Amino acid sequence: MIDVWGVFFNFLWILGLSVLLATWSYAYYERIGGWNCPTARAQHEGHKTRHILERFGYALALDAGLLLFCAGLAATEDRWWARLLWIGLGLGWVIDAGAHIRHRFDKETIQNRFWAPVYDRLAPVYDAVDWFTGNTTHRLRRRALPYLPPTGSRVLEIGFGSGRLHLELAEDYQMAGVDRAPGMVRLTARRLARRGLASTLQVASADALPWPDATFDAVLSTFAFSAFPDANKAMDEMARVLKPGGRAIIVDAGKALNGNRMAHFLASLWEVMGDYMRDEVPLMEARGLSVQREDYGPWHSVHVTVGTKPER
Repeated sequence: MIDVWGVFFNFLWILGLSVLLATWSYAYYERIGGWNCPTARAQHEGHKTRHILERFGYALALDAGLLLFCAGLAATEDRWWARLLWIGLGLGWVIDAGAHIRHRFDKETIQNRFWAPVYDRLAPVYDAVDWFTGNTTHRLRRRALPYLPPTGSRVLEIGFGSGRLHLELAEDYQMAGVDRAPGMVRLTARRLARRGLASTLQVASADALPWPDATFDAVLSTFAFSAFPDANKAMDEMARVLKPGGRAIIVDAGKALNGNRMAHFLASLWEVMGDYMRDEVPLMEARGLSVQREDYGPWHSVHVTVGTKPER
């Protein structure tokens, strides 16, 4: 009987080795001027390998080859060093890929052309990704709950995603929500209907909220504000739809107030991937809100910022 997995992992390390050798050979030939003669240059200009390497870069191609090689070797030979190298290379490849994308595109383009469509299509499996990490993201989101107004108040959630927190809040509050991803809106609407809960959901952007002034007792955004390209417009809208005495509550990642290096590194990594790491305190204060901030989570790399609108 054929060992399918054995064949597959052997194929992986052979493919990885082939990618490494091809990339090295191609880079060396280009370095020594191998494309200078007219015939070779004409063949080189139309070659698919050239377009692939120019699009993704030699470093990424080498990392990909090493990643495949070590993945296959770790599985077939059970080498502990290959496993460690594979994990390290995987992290390195993600960082290199993010840096390469950031070099080619600005953050708004990355959000619109990459993360927005991926996030939309990810809707059916979004919770599975969080489950794989021990529901860490959802537990970090729930830190916002003590800052919410009394039960029965009107609450708007911006960027509710798969709706896990939204469903929980819909049991006690008059809920409304906006999300840029139609897939997430459809998923959350189905989940609400199955549980007999009500909420007004719309596909909309945070910088153009479809509600009149002074509508909500609280506006909540968890791990979404860092994806908004125009923070000033988004904060203007959040403050606009708040009632006097209402609260804007933002949970997001960022640099820790205590200045620890690990939080700084994680924030830098998110920035490389296209997010905007911000301190929401001055944004809220500029709109006349009284603000408090609490850092928490791993290395205090997550914070909840709460701004209260003054009573008239």
